[in-house]
Amino acid sequence: MRKLSRRGFTLVELIVVMILLGILAMIAIPGFLNYQKTARTRTCAANMRTVISSIHLYQLSYGDDFDFSDGDEVLQALVDKGLLDHIPKCPSGVGGYTFVGEIPYCSYHGLYDSESGQVQYPDGITP
Repeated sequence: MRKLSRRGFTLVELIVVMILLGILAMIAIPGFLNYQKTARTRTCAANMRTVISSIHLYQLSYGDDFDFSDGDEVLQALVDKGLLDHIPKCPSGVGGYTFVGEIPYCSYHGLYDSESGQVQYPDGITP
């Protein structure tokens, strides 16, 4: 009698492995997407902190205040004086920076709270 040698995997074994890989992917992908959103939010908050620090440096160096009604002019003045390398953009690609009083505001992420170092989100936006 001939011995039957087993070569390769059976169809059932391949299907079981594919199902297990699919389950692992379903578990891992939502967590990965959440990390990207958190990273964008933290980058946005860091941009806002940089703008606040640059405004304080400007006020200490030049002794005058900005008219915060036009956020683009404020940011451009900080770049012109060398306090910012470039005008920061929101990493989400959706929001842009303006000012509410002297506080930077991102139309996507919300207000930056300098006391807590956190971003206060507008309605409907969650990290």
